[in-house]
Amino acid sequence: MASSDAAASPERPRPITVIGWLWLVASALRVLQSALSYVIWRAGGLDRGLPPLLLGRVQMPHAVDTMIRHLGTAILGQGLVAAAIGWSAWKLLELRPWARVAIEAAAWAFLLLTVLLVALLIVGFTGGLPGPEWHSEAWGSPARRVGLVCGVGLPAMGLFGATIYFLRRPDVRRAFRVVPG
Repeated sequence: MASSDAAASPERPRPITVIGWLWLVASALRVLQSALSYVIWRAGGLDRGLPPLLLGRVQMPHAVDTMIRHLGTAILGQGLVAAAIGWSAWKLLELRPWARVAIEAAAWAFLLLTVLLVALLIVGFTGGLPGPEWHSEAWGSPARRVGLVCGVGLPAMGLFGATIYFLRRPDVRRAFRVVPG
């Protein structure tokens, strides 16, 4: 005989299980990567800037040195965002209504960032951006450039688009309705 709690709680749809675990594992890996990057940044003394030997080899030494000195804050910020997404993914698995909205918002934000990255690559590869780093010889053949754009953009847009699609489905939304009791 089922308990009254089991009867009152909705069943978790399979897309929620897949999305929740996918985002939870990805965010856990990102937190781990951020932690390792921060440790390497600190252990390497990069919080004090680039060593003079390397600093002399860059085009804009002051800008690069400033960026490297403050890289730790960016790394920690990315780790915190990943941890927040991981927490939301865990709560998504528990069918918390706010978690569905949070993961969908994250998917929209990452989809937008992916579209902007792909647009930047396309503009750069077609000669729309100045600088030697965008010259065709720096990136190889046109096929390689198209492969890079598609290899970065299509899987990411597919993942984020699928997350948004499934989280907006009526059967998935029904699972998040709060049962009065």
